[in-house]
Amino acid sequence: MTVEQYTGAPNWGDFGNVGLEDIGAGDISMPRIQILHDEGKFKDSATGETFGPKARFVLLGVVKQRIMWDTEVDNGDHPQCKSPDFKVGFPQMRTDIPARKQFPWTKSNFDPKDYAPGDDGLIRLPCDVCTFKEWGKDKEKPPCSEQLTFACYYENAEGVLMPGLISFQRASIKAARTYAGTFAAAKRPLFTAWTIIELHLNSRGKVTYSTPTFSKDENTDPSQWNGWGETTTQMREWLQAAPTVRDDSDADKKPRNTPASAKAATTIEHDDPWASAQPAAGAATTAQEDDDLPF
Repeated sequence: MTVEQYTGAPNWGDFGNVGLEDIGAGDISMPRIQILHDEGKFKDSATGETFGPKARFVLLGVVKQRIMWDTEVDNGDHPQCKSPDFKVGFPQMRTDIPARKQFPWTKSNFDPKDYAPGDDGLIRLPCDVCTFKEWGKDKEKPPCSEQLTFACYYENAEGVLMPGLISFQRASIKAARTYAGTFAAAKRPLFTAWTIIELHLNSRGKVTYSTPTFSKDENTDPSQWNGWGETTTQMREWLQAAPTVRDDSDADKKPRNTPASAKAATTIEHDDPWASAQPAAGAATTAQEDDDLPF
């Protein structure tokens, strides 16, 4: 997915595009804006730049999603299940990974015999009847977490707006939902105002984590609103799309049908929305007294 480049960047004189003549607006990808929980900072996954704890954003729009991880998350892990649209879940289908990293069919209320892969090689599960989204009898947190994903621009140290995606869940989601709700109530797009997001460090036991606060700043440039409106619609469609099934052997990376147990069934591109979410810092810890933890 690509987005149009913001035209409000500083004037670099005669040298701003030297050596970049072949790179157009359509070549700009959407990196993940990660939250470094133990530092109280943001990180651009594409550039490696860290910033914060306070930063200015233009939030384009928000999409409700669901994601489920194993209780112990290792580097390189992918979700056990993810719903890009909050309605249909796509379970992890690989069988060449440790059993605990696979989708836990035996603990679910689904019978895999009833959910054969579709023509695209993906299994689809209905989120509305899934038990993994429900709280446990002893107020145990559900394995599947709701998350809000925003397409956005953030203002870097040089005052240039950089594109990205940022997600909030668990303890962070209430603040994000409340803030977005004020715009929805006013029937006003998020991108019509600058948003300041500030991270606040918290700790519980040996775990340090960050929670955000949101505040509205001055209005953004109205001349950008039409373009941002179009980009928001495109981003929503892209974020809610099913994961792309790919084969590593295909040089052109075109989607193809893949058996449910094949490794290629979950091979994903770096900018695929299926790959955009990462486990929160500290996710490898067991779920213990984590009422305020963002994971």
